[in-house]
Amino acid sequence: MSGGIVEHSFERDKNGGFSEFMRKELFQLHKQQYLPKDILTACCRMCKKFGQITEERQCFARTRIGVERRSFVWTIPEFSFYGMRKFNIKSILDDKKVMTLNLFLERDIFPDLQVFLIDRTLKCSTFHIHLLDAFGNRVEYLKHKFIFAEHNEHLYPSFISVEELIEEKDLYLPNDVLTLLFYCWNCVRRN
Repeated sequence: MSGGIVEHSFERDKNGGFSEFMRKELFQLHKQQYLPKDILTACCRMCKKFGQITEERQCFARTRIGVERRSFVWTIPEFSFYGMRKFNIKSILDDKKVMTLNLFLERDIFPDLQVFLIDRTLKCSTFHIHLLDAFGNRVEYLKHKFIFAEHNEHLYPSFISVEELIEEKDLYLPNDVLTLLFYCWNCVRRN
């Protein structure tokens, strides 16, 4: 597939890019062609147009981005007790730890959720988090995208309303257990 020629100037120490280089419908329609094994391969050629050119050169760049999709349940017993709770997320491919979720529970403060990156090949994660009630019904709580460009950790303050949970503790905290269902998409750079 060729998208044509686009002229763009690159400035030193600046990022650049395009918000949309291919329509999403094409990916879905031709998934096997464009996303074999859920890996996107993008290539580009760059040419120097201005200034003195001592010799004609072309640069060729290629990157491969894979997406790991997973879902998991995080059961947090003794939710009413304060302290930090930890959950390790592992890669589907090699079972290595890719990130850690830390939930901080403190008196009279909304809990904070910290996402701590371990695997630096991970560039972006999207979470859809649901609260599971005593009957297993899902209540959507949070949709958030974390981009790990400069930082290896993100803090999501006031993650969940403790007052709401306690008001309906028979429904949301049966036996003092909080149950969260996570849907997670991780974008990973592949060589």
